[in-house]
Amino acid sequence: RRTVRTQIGDGMWTFEQEQKLANIAVNVRMTAIKLEDGSLWVHNPVAPTEECNAQLRELGLPVKYIVLGSAQYEHKIFVAPFARRWPDAKVYTVQQWSWPLDLPSAFYGIFATELKDGEDAPWSPEIDKQLLCPKDRLGLGYSASECAFFHRRSKTLICTDALVYVPEDPPAVLDKDELKGLGRTANNFILDLVAFVNWRGSGDVVRKAIAEESGGPSPSDAALLRKGWQRDALLSLYFGPDGGSIVEPSQAFRSIAGRWIVGPVCYSLVYGGKIREDVKEWSERLCEWDVQQILPGHFAGPVCGTADDIQRAFEVLGENVEATEPPDFALPWPFPQPVRYPAEDLKLLTDIRGALRALNVI
Repeated sequence: RRTVRTQIGDGMWTFEQEQKLANIAVNVRMTAIKLEDGSLWVHNPVAPTEECNAQLRELGLPVKYIVLGSAQYEHKIFVAPFARRWPDAKVYTVQQWSWPLDLPSAFYGIFATELKDGEDAPWSPEIDKQLLCPKDRLGLGYSASECAFFHRRSKTLICTDALVYVPEDPPAVLDKDELKGLGRTANNFILDLVAFVNWRGSGDVVRKAIAEESGGPSPSDAALLRKGWQRDALLSLYFGPDGGSIVEPSQAFRSIAGRWIVGPVCYSLVYGGKIREDVKEWSERLCEWDVQQILPGHFAGPVCGTADDIQRAFEVLGENVEATEPPDFALPWPFPQPVRYPAEDLKLLTDIRGALRALNVI
């Protein structure tokens, strides 16, 4: 897998790779920060390929700390092989979880110190932390833990899955040709599947769009890339958005792009249940930092963001907030608008959430 290294500030780099499931791809990000002693603090390791390892060694700085800020599989899978590449580094993780058996991290080759509230980490003078460790575990023992970090010098909030900023253009690491293929309506496996199963009653809409594209002029590469990226973002964030939004994604894409949001999957299947109050309290602690930019584990980053953006994103978890309904009051554009998810696109996740709640999983 390809690695794209980007210098994002003085002594700060990101390393991005592509994660793919079927035709849907998303970027995953590792962050490296130079500490005052000349060593590196590495957050959420990606696959330690030869290319990635070479790019990291080109910096000429030893890796001192390897930090896993999430219990999610796609972020912890590479911690052990990455640590073997840097055997002198010390590994720190949030409270972990595995399924179907909740085995100790050492069973997976992760020999680490667990991050805890109230205990300073050795890098604390330069990078602060706030830990989300809900008092109640979700179904199957899932810990839902995440640790957010604040790099004091750059005033950067570093998180994993808590916040998402969907950019207008796709991340550089994603395969542009595959996105252009996803942007086609005719000869598109996903659109063919939507039509075949008549997803949310959209079969006729899809077949009509396929016929129109087949009989008309060929879309430009730029148009295909734009539509492919919009479809990719919607499918990765909602799993199964409305069929009409898959055919013509621009409106649904605009509802989530260009601002900080809690990802629909996190909102529906993790944060929106029994740990809602824990997450809200954690988000309020994040707002105590003087955040000027935010660097998450996926999509765009770093992007300008402040405590106001954090508060606005997590407002969907408010006690009397319905995240698919317009708010009772909102200032008009150009003032920042409350985050809301289109009900038709959130429908699959809403149905799954209902089933999981009935089973007391979330």
